[in-house]
Amino acid sequence: MVELGDFFKSNISADKVVGTYIYPYRLLSKPNWEDPLSATEVIQHIDTSQGEILVTLNGGLFVEPPAELARADPVSHLEAKIAFEEEATKLLNLVICEYALHEIVSEPAARVHISAGKLIDGHALITSAGGGREIYLERTLNPSIQLSSSQGMWRMHPVYDMQITVDVAKLSCASRLAKISENLPSLTAGAYSLFSQSQFSEALNDAWIVVEQAIDWLWKRYKNRISDAERKKRLGDSRTYTAAIRIEILHTIGVIDPDLYTLMTTARTHRNKLEHRAKINYDMARETLMAMKSTIEFLCGTQVGEPLESYGVNW
Repeated sequence: MVELGDFFKSNISADKVVGTYIYPYRLLSKPNWEDPLSATEVIQHIDTSQGEILVTLNGGLFVEPPAELARADPVSHLEAKIAFEEEATKLLNLVICEYALHEIVSEPAARVHISAGKLIDGHALITSAGGGREIYLERTLNPSIQLSSSQGMWRMHPVYDMQITVDVAKLSCASRLAKISENLPSLTAGAYSLFSQSQFSEALNDAWIVVEQAIDWLWKRYKNRISDAERKKRLGDSRTYTAAIRIEILHTIGVIDPDLYTLMTTARTHRNKLEHRAKINYDMARETLMAMKSTIEFLCGTQVGEPLESYGVNW
């Protein structure tokens, strides 16, 4: 029977995994409060075309590296391991995006948040961390430290219903966004997370990119239905057919309805005020994120979570 301390023993048989944690820290199902090990249980296996993602009860997101890389030393195989972490990050951001759309908001993952862990008897935990000039422990070693602490700090975090993770495992919307542009899942998660933290300019920019990529995708679909080669070429000139004009035409031909048209137009105006006049406030960010939300709902055919600012006064 595995114990929490086994993760820190060198003579224990374990498979290598690499990954990160949802941040801020969450418990994705109710654990055994008397046993910290229960928080490390793998509660979901998410199959994707690029590989399997393991989800632990305490918000760990892990992938298993190829056996040859798992055994290889990091010095002689540095470039290959960096490349694998890059691909793993994109994969994990699919899940992080889907969680955000189900109202469990996390910062998107980056390579600096990826670290090595162990998989033992259906439990996974990051057991080491590294870095360069800075070391970011929040999404690597800190969950392990909290589980090992006699203060029981891991018990302080919110607990969510397991059904959310079951629904997230379908990746029904995030995978759709990734087909439009591989970076849309991380940008979507970033917009939700940054808005939650009141970082309005960054949230607005991420949200607008999602909206504009959707406009570009819809425009290409419209353009590709045209048989006249010369006309198709003219319509592909983004200097003439700007986002503003594309929105107008897509609305005129009935591709987008009046409500989405208004939201997209408002978002474009806010983005221009930010980029050209350095103007930003809560309302501008919120309206742009609502445009992103409605755009995603249009693309995915389902409702998604509302972006919210998280703040409070405790003094």
